[in-house]
Amino acid sequence: MVWRLHLSDQSIPYLDILSGGNHPLLACWIRHNYVAYYDLITGNQVGEKFITATGMEDRRGDAWQLFLANLIAPNGVYLPFVRLEGVTVFLSKDGKLRLYQSGTTDLYLENLGEETSLVIHDDGFVAVGLDRFLGLVAALDRSGDIHIFQQNIKVGVFPTGLTPRSELRASIAISDGGSAVYVCDGETIIRTDSSGKIHKKITSHYPIRQIVCSPNGLILLTHDFENGVIRAYEGATFTPTHQRFGIDLLLEAQPRQLLADMPPRAVTISALDVDDSGNIAFSMSGVICVTHRERMDSIPRLQSLF
Repeated sequence: MVWRLHLSDQSIPYLDILSGGNHPLLACWIRHNYVAYYDLITGNQVGEKFITATGMEDRRGDAWQLFLANLIAPNGVYLPFVRLEGVTVFLSKDGKLRLYQSGTTDLYLENLGEETSLVIHDDGFVAVGLDRFLGLVAALDRSGDIHIFQQNIKVGVFPTGLTPRSELRASIAISDGGSAVYVCDGETIIRTDSSGKIHKKITSHYPIRQIVCSPNGLILLTHDFENGVIRAYEGATFTPTHQRFGIDLLLEAQPRQLLADMPPRAVTISALDVDDSGNIAFSMSGVICVTHRERMDSIPRLQSLF
């Protein structure tokens, strides 16, 4: 189950491992309105969908319900999000709770047809995340404070010590159930929880492009802007466990085409995801790859001499 596939001459912006349902799939966003589905094990394509926003003006109407039905993958699992023109829609696992992000200042939560505005900050936010299981929402504002909501109820605003900057990319990853909330300003990562308490903090020696975590929160992955290295950490302790250049993982993966181009070594990783079993999906330029954490180089742990 280590394969690669050349899909496009342009970078792949988003990848989502869709576990559960009747079979695990990989959702590959080739364009913002076109998603293709691949069998996570074999790499065979099992479906595709052009997604066009209809009925946004009336989210109770039939057109909107038809649009939502298009967000279900062939294995019966809802996509975690879809980016439309002017708005990003985050979805819970059952699709009944939806978080709408419009620009950097407006967040709306819809649950069972009731829509609530989530007040964040006048200056807006730089990263947003949704717990797809219980509906926890976390948003990092420009001053480095994190705003936490349990669905439409505001838990509070908590300082993180992070320093979001325009030249770096902030990101948030939340485990199912919200017990682990990972927040990154592009250099430093913290692990907090639904109460806003900070449990761990680590500062990297490289600029972080993105963080992702497994649904159970036990695996944390990062990749950098400069060298295309994927790094794995224990989520609870931030202990580094594995790392490897993405291009090396691509080179050892089984091509699913007879004639398949490889991205240049200078190209960095554009999308990344991981599941509870350690299966990793990533993209470099227009090439996607599915591999496993055990294919990466293990990082030796320091042992006490006494």
